[in-house]
Amino acid sequence: MDIIFACRSNRYCAWLVESSRKGTFYLVQFDVNFRFSSYYPKYREGWHCECPAFMYRDQELCKHVRAKKIQKCNWDQAQQKETSTEPVRKNDGSLLCPVCEGDVYTYIPPVRQDAEF
Repeated sequence: MDIIFACRSNRYCAWLVESSRKGTFYLVQFDVNFRFSSYYPKYREGWHCECPAFMYRDQELCKHVRAKKIQKCNWDQAQQKETSTEPVRKNDGSLLCPVCEGDVYTYIPPVRQDAEF
């Protein structure tokens, strides 16, 4: 049974983003649990922002979420088909994401139904 490493940002990450109005900040979050807890399609992607544009527009993501969506690290060891990228080990023994140097988590991939034993 393989244990796979992935960047914690695949489960949760958050940023405090400054508005176009100086001095105003919005919390932008990605949380995998948002996907399963909401009727609204944009929440199913896992994103949330406190800005009025996100709160009151039904279908579209706000500019704050769109900006962070492209910056979010999506590293997952199981997705790295070309190379067997490993997490980076620090001197204290902790592991970091090799892409963004954020925290990592582990999971066991589901067994494929067509796998031969």
